[in-house]
Amino acid sequence: IFVLIFLIAVTVLDAKQALAVTPTERLKLGALNAQTIVNNTDLGDEQKSKRLLAEMTSLFDFEYMTKKALAAHYTEERAQKIAPLFARLLLVVYFKRVQTAFSENASLQYTGERMKVRGIDGMAIAIVNTEINMKGAVSSVEFKMHEVHGKWKIYDIASENISLISNYRSQFDRIIRKNSFDGLIDELNKKN
Repeated sequence: IFVLIFLIAVTVLDAKQALAVTPTERLKLGALNAQTIVNNTDLGDEQKSKRLLAEMTSLFDFEYMTKKALAAHYTEERAQKIAPLFARLLLVVYFKRVQTAFSENASLQYTGERMKVRGIDGMAIAIVNTEINMKGAVSSVEFKMHEVHGKWKIYDIASENISLISNYRSQFDRIIRKNSFDGLIDELNKKN
């Protein structure tokens, strides 16, 4: 019986270690999967879009991104209404950028990873630094990630120190103050 318990314990530990992926490794896998989807000539744009959305859903924490983008306007009900629209908007933007980058043979260099604890909730976060070289123009891109149910997910991207979430937070706030929350839903529907 002790041997059986030992074998079960070793199997569980091996499974956990197999799932233990660093934030950089997760990002590399996501980039590789996205490149494979975009470059698949057997898929039409709609199929590519669906597969890319599935990949993005596994790589991005859209719930947390929505919460941070809504900021002071956040409620659970509002987040549920906005999250799918926000995810779709990010997909459209991401799909175009990824497609352009791969068609122009852009290169992605992983330049560092650092871990720290977020002060508000004590959650461990990772910051993965990269450089994207597109036609000789090099841009610094920082991916902020945290663990969600044992998997590293992106919750913000900063390009040349400009945060994606801060940018959308400003836009969402301006639209809600000017037109109401329903106005934000209308704007997101127009962009999708």
